[in-house]
Amino acid sequence: MDSTTIMISLFPIVFVIHELEEILMLEKWKSGKVEMLSHRYPAIARMVSAMSRRGFALIAAEETVLTLAATAIALYGGWQAGWYALCMGAGVHLLVHIGQCVIMRSYALGSLTAIITLPYYITALIHTSSEYTPTEIICIGLC
Repeated sequence: MDSTTIMISLFPIVFVIHELEEILMLEKWKSGKVEMLSHRYPAIARMVSAMSRRGFALIAAEETVLTLAATAIALYGGWQAGWYALCMGAGVHLLVHIGQCVIMRSYALGSLTAIITLPYYITALIHTSSEYTPTEIICIGLC
């Protein structure tokens, strides 16, 4: 198995690790943050209050199916652009979690695995970027 295949294959695993942190920590995190958020960011506080573990898990399951499909297509169909776009999007998502930590000056939901898994995303994107021109990378990123 070559290194590109390994990088592509690891994506669903790394993705699920982050999603599990969000699902498992949601209720505990909500109980400690909704009040603080309601003072600083009322619209976000309303959104967070409405979240349920079940609903969040359903969204994570749908995203995981997309991740698995894009990975399978990249590995067996030879089309990596969809995988690359999802991998790039997941990496940006992790940067948002880290930014939330900085803004809140405390733990933000999903930030632990964001810090731990971000190096994988950076490495995977750099490793597979040789397949694309800089213009294509920008276009894929915008998608």
